[in-house]
Amino acid sequence: RSGLEVILSIWFANAEVVRARRARNITVSALCRLHERCAEDEAFRCLRLGGVGTPLPERLLAAIVAALEFENERHSKVVKAAAHMGPGSDEDQDDDGEDGDDGEDAANNRRAAKFMSELIDLEDDEDDLDDLLNSGDEGGGDAYQNLERADPFHDMDLRKVVSEYLARGLQAPDFLCHDEALRGRAAASVIVARGAQS
Repeated sequence: RSGLEVILSIWFANAEVVRARRARNITVSALCRLHERCAEDEAFRCLRLGGVGTPLPERLLAAIVAALEFENERHSKVVKAAAHMGPGSDEDQDDDGEDGDDGEDAANNRRAAKFMSELIDLEDDEDDLDDLLNSGDEGGGDAYQNLERADPFHDMDLRKVVSEYLARGLQAPDFLCHDEALRGRAAASVIVARGAQS
């Protein structure tokens, strides 16, 4: 097998565990470029990993769509976590509908527990947690953090990049997807992403 086949086989086998923001930004961007290449290169387009199975373009597209679905779900969790931490939550009242020290403590504990459960699902992406807890705080951080933030992949809006790529592709005759269910997932994910961006 070629080196590309080996790399792609390893990536597809481990795609679901790629969760750090920069790693997602880099790998999913690369998958979009590889999928574009399939339209230009017949040998690439006809490649089947291991010589069998789904053609490479559809494998790539399935991974891209799954990545956008993950980004949409993750964005939803961040928004919900922020709402739990915001003022005026319904949980600020006790069961009798009256504010009190005991009721307030219980409501705060419930909010904190829900927030922590959401953070567990946010994986290891500390940047999103920083954005959530320190929004509006410009500056700060050490030289390494500043260098990291200067990386174009650091601040990439992956949901926007992928949803735009899929939206363009779904309108193109050479999008290389004959799986109607996959096309439907792609279209639905684009709608969700665009709705959150508006």
